[in-house]
Amino acid sequence: MSFGERAAARKKSKELKSEIRELRRMFAAAGCDKGQTALWMQSLQSSLELGSALWETYEEARRCMGLAGADIEALLSGMDGFSEGDILERLRAILQKLQRARHECLLREDDLDFRSTMEGLESLAEGSAKVTGGRWDIMLRSELENVRAVLSDAGTWSPPDFFAFAYYSLSEDRSALGEMENGQRNALVRGYCEERFWSGFRPACARAGAERQVGELVAAYTGSDCLKIC
Repeated sequence: MSFGERAAARKKSKELKSEIRELRRMFAAAGCDKGQTALWMQSLQSSLELGSALWETYEEARRCMGLAGADIEALLSGMDGFSEGDILERLRAILQKLQRARHECLLREDDLDFRSTMEGLESLAEGSAKVTGGRWDIMLRSELENVRAVLSDAGTWSPPDFFAFAYYSLSEDRSALGEMENGQRNALVRGYCEERFWSGFRPACARAGAERQVGELVAAYTGSDCLKIC
């Protein structure tokens, strides 16, 4: 992390703490239980901090996935006019972008289709027509079409509610989520957060007149739709 990035992170953390202090004041003024308010604010701050990090890494992975997809299309369409050296250079650049596109909510390490295709592309990036009996370009085109299909499928997946995802992660072992389909995982973490956090915190927000502030915080830090939360 650069100096500028560290400074920005410190400023963001300071601003969040200030927002949390203001919410504490509003809850106290509304007569909310002091102990319960402290627990809610601790969960809110921790979930916002982790949710923000999860959202940022997801957005970066999705950006890299889009770049890799565009490069794959360009390579497939122009392959016949490229030299083997040029193809290899483009392929290695694609592999670097695909590595950065890996994310537990997008292209997962345990996705067998993605892993198999990546292994095939990596093997081809190390080879040439000479070591594959002259079938290298045919094999490469096939693998590129396979990974294009994987990316196309992943591109249709809805992102999770990153606040709920963070809240779940702070309370439970999220490794089990890796075995679930995208929609199933999203529904589980949202339902978990609704039952364990929002069902009690939302009425308190209304009592304190803090619905808008909390909704805006969640939207700003995690990208979640505040209108669906408060």
